Amino acid sequence: MPNYKQRRTSSVAFAILFAVAWIGALSMYWIRIKMSPQFQHVLGIGIGLRWPASLIYVSVVYVSAITFLLWVGLGLYLALSGRFRLRWLLRGLLTILPVVAIRSLIGLFFGGFQSPAVNYIGTWLPIGGTLLIGMWVTRHEDLPRNLARGRKQPVAPVTRPSLAVPSTSDDSRR
Repeated sequence: MPNYKQRRTSSVAFAILFAVAWIGALSMYWIRIKMSPQFQHVLGIGIGLRWPASLIYVSVVYVSAITFLLWVGLGLYLALSGRFRLRWLLRGLLTILPVVAIRSLIGLFFGGFQSPAVNYIGTWLPIGGTLLIGMWVTRHEDLPRNLARGRKQPVAPVTRPSLAVPSTSDDSRR
């Protein structure tokens, strides 16, 4: 039977392999998703808006799409690892969403200045890291037992030393 260290190592290896496979597949199919008529229709709704509103709309659509795909990947990972809980999936979403939003905001301003290879790595490496962060946040066995169940750690009661003198009678020796 594998010990805790071996199980943890294999669990981390599975998480990394799954994240690499998921991000690899996502990066290959992202252009198809992005160019699909359905996605273009959703983007087209916001293109007719005035300047700041259209930029915000398009950014929200892209952040939502990438977040949703990463969330699906996180759900598959949790299901395959046998640890699927709605609470952990929502916790992963709350971790993935701000990271993807920040990454998209940075990419919005600095995206077109590099070569295509650097741009590709600069896009998908942070997204893969985001998925790994979401996986790490949902690893409840790394948390103390009571925190994993949503409870606070119990606090040991403060005990004061007893001033009573131990009894030396014959009754205590029996």
